Amino acid sequence: MTSEPLSINENPRLQSAARNAPPMFKGERGQAVAILQKAYVEAGYPMPGSIRSDGSADGIFGKETYSVTRHFQIGQGISVDGIVGQNTLGAMSKLLGGTDPGNRPVSPNPNAPVVPVNPGGILPGGPTVPRSPRPSVRPSKRTHFAEGNIATGFDKTATPPWQMVPTSSKPLSSGGGGAIVKLFNGEGLTVTSNNDLIKVHELPISFKDECRRFLLTGEVDGARAMIEARTGSLTVARMEAETTKPYVLTVDFYMVSDKVRKTSRPVSELAKLVNDTSQLLAQQCNIHLKKQYTYPEYKVDADLGEVILVRDMQKRYETQDVYLIFQGCRNTADLNVFCVWEYEMNAENAARGDVHTGLHFGQGRILIEDDYITDSVNKKVGKWTLMHEAGHALGLKHKDGTIMADIGQTKTSYLRKTQIHKMWKSAGKTAKK
Repeated sequence: MTSEPLSINENPRLQSAARNAPPMFKGERGQAVAILQKAYVEAGYPMPGSIRSDGSADGIFGKETYSVTRHFQIGQGISVDGIVGQNTLGAMSKLLGGTDPGNRPVSPNPNAPVVPVNPGGILPGGPTVPRSPRPSVRPSKRTHFAEGNIATGFDKTATPPWQMVPTSSKPLSSGGGGAIVKLFNGEGLTVTSNNDLIKVHELPISFKDECRRFLLTGEVDGARAMIEARTGSLTVARMEAETTKPYVLTVDFYMVSDKVRKTSRPVSELAKLVNDTSQLLAQQCNIHLKKQYTYPEYKVDADLGEVILVRDMQKRYETQDVYLIFQGCRNTADLNVFCVWEYEMNAENAARGDVHTGLHFGQGRILIEDDYITDSVNKKVGKWTLMHEAGHALGLKHKDGTIMADIGQTKTSYLRKTQIHKMWKSAGKTAKK
């Protein structure tokens, strides 16, 4: 156990948030947010976008912290709003073995001694004033299954909840080796699978978890099982598990140049881009990307302009510039990624200054621009863009769910059962034999 959670009770901003005076919202920055981020990691919620390589936290209450806050609130059975206040900090403190910071009086001067509250509410020289009861933090008593780790193929919106189980022998962190699920409020219940092709193995209870943990494994592709938590003949909670083989899609890169300019994306970074994107896909649906060829000098015999326009004004037809870019595609991979300096959908968008970073044109052809190199806010846009466009290449559309609009934006973004099924079907048809 680290000493970090104890500092929750020693930070004035966290103390005021624990009293909802005021709570912490998305957009806040500072040491209190950094302490909160490290507490989430301590509680088992990874934050790769907020925790630096040296282990320090960036202290920015951004999209990832907001999303992890909501996941934490769901796991603790408290109100889900992405706001860090009394209930959330109280649950965090109890989970990590501390005291509820909301029950601790705070002086405006952090160096001044804490003045105890008058017992019984007796004010000097006055009558007894009844105290209003302080809301207590109580975890939900509903017995239910939940994801074992963030964004690992668990769909809590399905009925019953659904878990993807990879048949691959790869490590769990890479999308293989089975899947871990949690059972909350399931003490004394018997957990079984109704199909011998998917086995249930109980894991030791972690001191961080107030729940039981189970590893689901299977060796046969397409097996389905109902995982049930029962007492005698009564089923208290259930979830569905489904195994899948690994799908591997190959990726080729074309480093585009025209008569005047060329992409500034370093070829040396492409392998990491593919590996990072592959991990995001693999852990959610057991689809893996494999870098195949790079064409470092892919020349277009034309002046494509500072901003390449890819569609006509009605956004229906590809422009001549797009035809020139794609005409030399060798189609030797499942996904063909063309790296360009900058593009826009059409002249109207370019005039408005709209920002697009990636676009899928069908047949596995993807256009990615270089904005990620100079964008100080979205430094990882290259990885997120490839993840997003790979989703389109595998048959997903924005209307398939709001998650497709920000797929890959943080590690906490997750796919739904229907989306994963659609991606499996498309991957089976797309993958080169």
